[in-house]
Amino acid sequence: MNVQHDYVLVFDTTRFVWLRRVLPDTWRSLFVYYEENADPAKLTPEWIYATRDSLTRRYLQGNAGGFVQIDYRQPLETRQIDFLGRYGYETRGLWHMVTELDDGRLFPAGMGGPFVNYTFYDQKSGRIYMIDGMVFAPGFEKREFLRQMEVIAYTFRTREDVASETPASP
Repeated sequence: MNVQHDYVLVFDTTRFVWLRRVLPDTWRSLFVYYEENADPAKLTPEWIYATRDSLTRRYLQGNAGGFVQIDYRQPLETRQIDFLGRYGYETRGLWHMVTELDDGRLFPAGMGGPFVNYTFYDQKSGRIYMIDGMVFAPGFEKREFLRQMEVIAYTFRTREDVASETPASP
């Protein structure tokens, strides 16, 4: 993927990569995840929501012990799409930071914003990929920030894509 020069790598497990762009009053966050030997039949909106929440709970934690989760108090928009020639879904919604209470309930911790998520099956590699971009920009219009996440997501290429695009040397 192509990202601006000021995105920093926060976390990289090979199968999960998290990048952030932090500015004085805003930040943008992008992660990419994949599953090997994936069954495309499990690619459903419910699987996407559960997987996203599981990943953000594990990797996208706040300073006070909270973590990022989909804000289910607001409607999600999920639709089937063709993502760069692959079967997938686009999900749009809101995220928020939550803290787990002693009794296991989740308590909203006050920060949040919009996200866009692209999850798709790549038949050549047998992988399900998830690309997720989210924005935190209190007091700012978020539309253009979210569009930046969309543009970055659409620069995604697998290793096989890059190999097939590279002209053969003479």
